[in-house]
Amino acid sequence: MQTSRNPEQWLDRFLLNNDILLVEVQARTKQQMVRCKILKQYSNIYSLKTNIIEFVYTAGTWGYPALEPKQIALVAIKPLAGGLFYESFHPRHFRVVLINGQQKAIWYGKISSEDTYFPAEIRQAAMPWLEQENFTMLPFELLEEFIMQRLRFLDQT
Repeated sequence: MQTSRNPEQWLDRFLLNNDILLVEVQARTKQQMVRCKILKQYSNIYSLKTNIIEFVYTAGTWGYPALEPKQIALVAIKPLAGGLFYESFHPRHFRVVLINGQQKAIWYGKISSEDTYFPAEIRQAAMPWLEQENFTMLPFELLEEFIMQRLRFLDQT
């Protein structure tokens, strides 16, 4: 997959400014807050030293669903004042679902062959998610590999 540095690329800015976590949502705790178990931590910019995290999640708007208990999601978080964390607004989160025995990441939008958000391997493997119009399924392992490659690349530059 492509690993050239492009400072304008959304993913680089996203990865450089957020901690990337795979979480399982345990509960909504307060208004617009969730408690999650951290399943995997891809980056640790903000020195997280916990298995459980609470953060302000992005509200569901324009057909984009909010996080729900028992869901697994790839999220990007950063700190707020007072020790709170919040979910990055763009691209919010990727819900991770099991379909026919394979993990899929749900992208809340359509992906075309000309889309610059993702490399060709991911664009070619993307499929419409039939449960909701305008949503796309991506093979989670490809998305995870791409994110880890970008993090390694950014760490070296």
